[in-house]
Amino acid sequence: MRGDMSINLMLEGELASLLPIGDVFPKVLISRIGHEPCTREGVLVLDLARCCSVSRDSEHCVGI
Repeated sequence: MRGDMSINLMLEGELASLLPIGDVFPKVLISRIGHEPCTREGVLVLDLARCCSVSRDSEHCVGI
């Protein structure tokens, strides 16, 4: 549980820097913390290892 709390705090800190940007482009945060893809406050959060290992047909594959 403690690990989840520290991951959430880290993500919140990273998201805080993206949220004030007021453009129309979608925002994506790519991390290396081993979590499932999710959306937080309108920002797509992806895990780098999962992005590189998923098939090209996945909805979260970004062509890295």
